Amino acid sequence: MDRFDPRLPGALKHAGTFNNNIMSMSGGLAGLRSSFTPDAADAFLQRTEAFRATVNARLSQAGLDVCLSGIGSILSLHIGAQPPMKVAQIHPQTMMLRQLVHLNCLGRGLLLTPRGDIFLSLPMNEARLGEIAEILVSAVIQESPALAI
Repeated sequence: MDRFDPRLPGALKHAGTFNNNIMSMSGGLAGLRSSFTPDAADAFLQRTEAFRATVNARLSQAGLDVCLSGIGSILSLHIGAQPPMKVAQIHPQTMMLRQLVHLNCLGRGLLLTPRGDIFLSLPMNEARLGEIAEILVSAVIQESPALAI
């Protein structure tokens, strides 16, 4: 850690929102110890992976060439049956679809990022994930014709 000590010559800089914020770090540690245990983390990963698979299956069943990529609770919407492996593989209309779906979902009470990221959280139970999947799939189905997908 001496490499990050700003009093020493040649120290490495490290910026961050919660650097030296003892209250935030203590809260995070307490949460990890009591709520986000290894068992809870495993169950959450399984729940969120199942969510992604369910949404992708429903999009495919609807005949749409759209999918969710990601792992666990961090997901992103893409045009294409398979997630891109490189930036160059991202369909040029993906950003437009993401923005349209964002607005559609917002009108239905679901907040996604306009850039197409979807973040699931630990308190979301199966019922809530089902609601989110329904809203998301319906929004993609509704917005896809605008882009001739």
